[in-house]
Amino acid sequence: MTKQVYKIQSKEVYQEELTIGQDIQLIKIFSSIPQEEIEHVPKVINYLVENDLLAEVMQVILKGDISKIKVLDIKNSEFEAIYTDFLELNGGLVQKLTKLFAGEEAK
Repeated sequence: MTKQVYKIQSKEVYQEELTIGQDIQLIKIFSSIPQEEIEHVPKVINYLVENDLLAEVMQVILKGDISKIKVLDIKNSEFEAIYTDFLELNGGLVQKLTKLFAGEEAK
């Protein structure tokens, strides 16, 4: 299992492949997003920001002392690294969830 480590705002945090508990937490968050918003990543991110859910998502994904990090002050390059690593670590799950929330049958 790969562990990706980040130094954000002088705090070290990391992410690994999600656990079942983290999956459940993310499903609860993402199931609140309207279907028309879930189909495009920029719309999902906008929804998360507008509804104060981005910090909650980051707290599920990242491990370590994330409570000391101001999520909205994370640099774009740091966010891109976290997002890219998240997809690499959990790509199969992400594809299945996207299909599920889009109303398609997940295989």
